[in-house]
Amino acid sequence: TGDPIFNFANRVNKRLQISAKVRLVENLGQESWEAQVLRISDAIDATRQTVGVVVGVDKPYANIKPGVRPPLIKGMYAAVDLYAPQREALVLPRRAVHEGRVYLANSEDRLEIRPVEIEIEQDELIVIKSGVEAGERVIINDLIPVIDGMPLHVSSTPELESQLRLRALGDYSGAE
Repeated sequence: TGDPIFNFANRVNKRLQISAKVRLVENLGQESWEAQVLRISDAIDATRQTVGVVVGVDKPYANIKPGVRPPLIKGMYAAVDLYAPQREALVLPRRAVHEGRVYLANSEDRLEIRPVEIEIEQDELIVIKSGVEAGERVIINDLIPVIDGMPLHVSSTPELESQLRLRALGDYSGAE
């Protein structure tokens, strides 16, 4: 098709290298079928902030096991899981960003307020495009008052860092 939005969505799909699996929603075990993302819809649901994805399964009748793995046929209630390869990113908890700015503890343990550019927001996580570098100390607590350069008492929270790392990787098993 010559639709620029459709072509853009499919270029994004190829760039992200999205793969998919289809599984039945009914309680029929953990059976799944490998699927291929055929295209991304050109329509965006503004209310749900979602976009449609069309997937195809090459062999929906493969490996049928009566009572365990039925054939995948039209009209079955199924879920689609989408996967993309991991990539390096700087992820912060949403509460660390205040109106497009983050609070940092500089090398002298003083407050530095810095604007950031956000790449993606998802649930309680934010991926930072620019403004903060890996290894910088980001303040996640609310500060009152907020005065650039004010002295700070800084303490690290390794358990929070570990939890954030797991959530950024998609593991919510230890979620609060």
